[in-house]
Amino acid sequence: MKNTNHSPDNGYFDLHDNPLIRVYMNERLKRHKTYSKALDQLALAAYLPGVVSPIVGMPDLTYAYGLPVGGILATDAENGVVSLNAIGGDIGCGISLSQTTIPISTFLDGHLVKSANCEAFAANIEKQLSGKNNGHDYGLVLERGAAGIVSGNESAKIEQYGSLIASTKMIENELIEKAKLHLGTLGGGNHFIDLLNCEEIFDEELAILWGITPGNVLSMVHTGSRGIGSYLQAKFSNPSMYDSWHGKIFQPRPARSKEGNEILNAVNMATNFAFANRAELRMIIGTALEETYGADIRQDLIYDFAHNFISVEPGKESEIVLHRKGASRGLPAGHLLNTSYYMDTGHPIIIPGSLGTATYILVGTPELEKAHYSTNHGAGRKYPRGYVRKKMDHPRFKEGFANIFINRRYRDVCEESPAAYKSIEDVVDTLIMNGFVRKVARLKPFFVYVEKD
Repeated sequence: MKNTNHSPDNGYFDLHDNPLIRVYMNERLKRHKTYSKALDQLALAAYLPGVVSPIVGMPDLTYAYGLPVGGILATDAENGVVSLNAIGGDIGCGISLSQTTIPISTFLDGHLVKSANCEAFAANIEKQLSGKNNGHDYGLVLERGAAGIVSGNESAKIEQYGSLIASTKMIENELIEKAKLHLGTLGGGNHFIDLLNCEEIFDEELAILWGITPGNVLSMVHTGSRGIGSYLQAKFSNPSMYDSWHGKIFQPRPARSKEGNEILNAVNMATNFAFANRAELRMIIGTALEETYGADIRQDLIYDFAHNFISVEPGKESEIVLHRKGASRGLPAGHLLNTSYYMDTGHPIIIPGSLGTATYILVGTPELEKAHYSTNHGAGRKYPRGYVRKKMDHPRFKEGFANIFINRRYRDVCEESPAAYKSIEDVVDTLIMNGFVRKVARLKPFFVYVEKD
């Protein structure tokens, strides 16, 4: 496939098909060539009915199923389609970042990790996770999300206030049972709980407004709707309806049809559960921190958002159905979809690197309209997981975990090595080159908790 309209100054290139496909990468990211199969996926998505230009590939573009990770697809809400398969079953997966009042010195001695304190915190997290008994009305959680779990002030720091419109008609007994089992759980894969240190502030005014406090620990959660999302994706999957390979992959339904509306409702319900799940995990982290630290602490939410979802949003001319696969919203100041708390500044854009590299807090600009007000969700893989497992003893994969506490053995997390991912600096640089964002702060994880098998 031929790359045209190459623009090294702006860090993007266009693939001409129907419609225009634009991929944002700086020169170093383009050299990896690990995204070539992902380009084919973007091109395949271009044949879906009602596609609104451009289809976007973000700098973390990585081959997946349906859309690639870092893929953004817009379709016309009246005449286009909705595709649940485009985003997969990890519906509502996202990030929650909070500022605590615990001094960094509790866990770090200079730049050295205090292993004993980290081990105690990991044990307390595990105890909280294994002993969970939240006793919620699970149907209400699916219907209303984080509403009823978080305070009013905190809800304004959650994307769409943590509560999307979802009909109770689709709530089945099996969904309720899955909600009981999975609410307040982290899950496997690359889902994690981090503790981080703020290494640098780039925009002091915004950092103060958003409550970022250098010198104190930040906590971050990455997880989603767990079994709810995968159950709902399977519910709507019916490849026998389609004759073409393209149709079997995306399984599109007209967005304004009965089934299209049911899919959008299912996405809202799963995303509601994901918001509630991260809210529960924030409370678990808070309790574990208090047990470890031995004193009352405050944990103030900075922002909670999804990076794998479908939503109906305003377009340039009419409403569009936005499919974001491993991509999140990037709403600048004044955008009507901001919550009241972030209307004047734009909301925080939080982009983690890998288990051992920096996490950036950014703020969007009006230029993000070019990418349907969307950004990437991470750094993107440079090497497949299977390849890293085979090469786990190579020094380049091992060295990235230096001076970071991880609650599992290296062999269990080797595929998440920083060397397996693209440079988060290059990813953020691409966004800045295109005028999409400004830097607010850079964080560095020093503690990582992942689920044990």
